[in-house]
Amino acid sequence: MARIALTLNDLNDDVLYEICWSVGALTTDVGNTQGQVPLKNLSLVNKHFREITVSILFRNVCVVGPASESRMMIEGDWMTARAAIAALQNSLVKYIRNFKFDIYTSERPTEPPAEEDFKQLVKFLDRMPQLRKLLLYVPLPHLKALESAFEATEIMLPSVKILVFNPLCVFLMNKCPNLEVASVHMPDDWVYQRPFPDSVDTVQEFKVTLINALRSTKNLRRFEAKGPWHMNDLHALTTVAPKLQWLEMRGGWYVHEVDLLTSLAALSQFKNLERLDLADAYQLGLGFNPPRCGNAYMGPGGAGVRKQVEEDRKKTEEIAARAAFSSCTSLKEVWVGELSKARVIRGEGGHRDEIIWSRGKQETNRITK
Repeated sequence: MARIALTLNDLNDDVLYEICWSVGALTTDVGNTQGQVPLKNLSLVNKHFREITVSILFRNVCVVGPASESRMMIEGDWMTARAAIAALQNSLVKYIRNFKFDIYTSERPTEPPAEEDFKQLVKFLDRMPQLRKLLLYVPLPHLKALESAFEATEIMLPSVKILVFNPLCVFLMNKCPNLEVASVHMPDDWVYQRPFPDSVDTVQEFKVTLINALRSTKNLRRFEAKGPWHMNDLHALTTVAPKLQWLEMRGGWYVHEVDLLTSLAALSQFKNLERLDLADAYQLGLGFNPPRCGNAYMGPGGAGVRKQVEEDRKKTEEIAARAAFSSCTSLKEVWVGELSKARVIRGEGGHRDEIIWSRGKQETNRITK
């Protein structure tokens, strides 16, 4: 009996979908489109393959400006944004689950924005019924136009579970009633754009606004924010977001505000906290102060200095992890900086039995990807 040769097109839709999903899984980052090339090629084979792949192809969508800096784009690459909004019809928009909007360069805009552009952007978001993750970066000079567009349309985003926004976009939290993950974040190339004037009163006012916005999130389980943390901030956070399972405080200059051991008194109030991401060891206020000048690591004694600094850093990380695991009995994992991860093995009654360390470059599961 002759064998009948099967082609991909002969497979049933469920099998084809799993194959296409595996091809599309070459990329998981919202901002990485390189892994989509094989999937795009599959979608061009015929109408059948397009129907199978379209929901995967448009699952992650980014509207971003040019990779290279350009003074022409200081006001935002709205030409790209307008083209994307116009091109993505409802038949495609309905598949979007992760959306990133980042069309600005590292320099602040100097011209007032076109309010109609922001109205169209907000209406575009409203056309995404499956939108789960939203990364929205709009600099301060154009922020009022974004807020006004939301107010004018009265649009809500009930499907959004993950929100990444730059400081002063706090009003977005009130538009996402079912939010589970929130990240106050600025893109790496925005480091010279201060979100607000360097005023203690202004910063404190922002913190109060942020805490009040968090009150509207009934199911927040993960929160991250960089900056100087005070004890009052931590106590307020335990009150408005008691269900937190993951807290990232990386980048907070504790050594200038409050040391880690003191802050653990507040952190211990999180009864469900499973992961805690801390700043680098020298920022924890635990007595580790390595030389900042590169000259200290040069010359005949440089190797010895580097070795001592590395030993002291590891000791400080271990002190931090032991203290955190002892204070927060639900805690399972502690990160110190980007490269050091500690996992705890607990015995009877939740007591700490063993801490297992892994150091070096490893997957951190960043929200901002």
